Amino acid sequence: MVPRALADEVEMFIASGEAADVSQAVTLALTGWVEEKKRFYLEGREALKQRIAEAVDERDTRKGMARAASRMRVQ
Repeated sequence: MVPRALADEVEMFIASGEAADVSQAVTLALTGWVEEKKRFYLEGREALKQRIAEAVDERDTRKGMARAASRMRVQ
């Protein structure tokens, strides 16, 4: 079973003349699909790293504020 979007890409490569035959069209379509998935994965991974860094910063800020408040109570 071939995803419809991939079949559409194959047809587009053949119709546009970018591919000389079906094999080349499939190769181009699959290459594009793999690159898109790779980019999606890497962007998602970077977004996750950023969210983790923000959460760590926020936690550190809250801990620092709690320590400062504790010191103020002691004085």
